Amino acid sequence: MYLHLSTYHLFRLLKSGQSAHAMAVISALEDKPPEDRKVQQIFLAIKEAVELEEGASLDVEGKGKRSKKTSLKELFSGGRSQNFRRVALGVAIQCFQQVRLWLIVRIWRYNRSY
Repeated sequence: MYLHLSTYHLFRLLKSGQSAHAMAVISALEDKPPEDRKVQQIFLAIKEAVELEEGASLDVEGKGKRSKKTSLKELFSGGRSQNFRRVALGVAIQCFQQVRLWLIVRIWRYNRSY
């Protein structure tokens, strides 16, 4: 629970090049040593998200070095980060929300006419 609340702060730490501090925070939140596999997985997942957001690669020390931006082709391709799956899921959820709202308004209008 606490990890979800502090993800924004971990993003900021990684963007500012403070990888060691971010690792220490994750380790403290998980109550495990920094060498623990789960702590490493969480750190790498957040680091990958920061890299994708910035369009840059971060080295081990967290220093940023520019690389290419994410292309539209990468957005709609499957791969390690499952971009197509995430996009399709987001579009499907939004469509179902729109249909649900449309049905609610239609039922409300129908019941109001009586």
